[in-house]
Amino acid sequence: MEIKKNEPVKMEDNSQRRIIVIILSGEKEPEKAIFGLSFALAAASSGCSVTIFLGMSAAVLAKPDLSNKVLVEKYHPIPYYFEMLNEFKVDICICSTCIDLVCNTEEDSGNGENKMINSPSSFLKPKMLREGVKPIGVISLIALCREAETVVF
Repeated sequence: MEIKKNEPVKMEDNSQRRIIVIILSGEKEPEKAIFGLSFALAAASSGCSVTIFLGMSAAVLAKPDLSNKVLVEKYHPIPYYFEMLNEFKVDICICSTCIDLVCNTEEDSGNGENKMINSPSSFLKPKMLREGVKPIGVISLIALCREAETVVF
């Protein structure tokens, strides 16, 4: 598609277009995380079928308490993007292995001591993941990528 100066851009019919947005950046590279979420939102709003896969450091985006650390000045906070993505019915997936490796949290054991939670079963309580986020394995991601254009952030 050629874009000419001072002419409006005509959008293509994207209703059949599938895009996988893989986000691997989190707290240490928040610009990439925010841009990946923005990219997915723009694609969804233009009519594309979008799936987001959160892996590696981006796994923190799936947990409300951890994603508060991922901020970029003058940009919307993470909850805004997830709310909008849910409105556009974007599938949001998280690497099931990354849950353990990146998203360990402390929980009070009841006797005043804190312990680390390392199992997906304890992490996957509905209140612990953002609404609409579902864990999948890398094999499932490979299957998705076979059928769609893929972008990595």
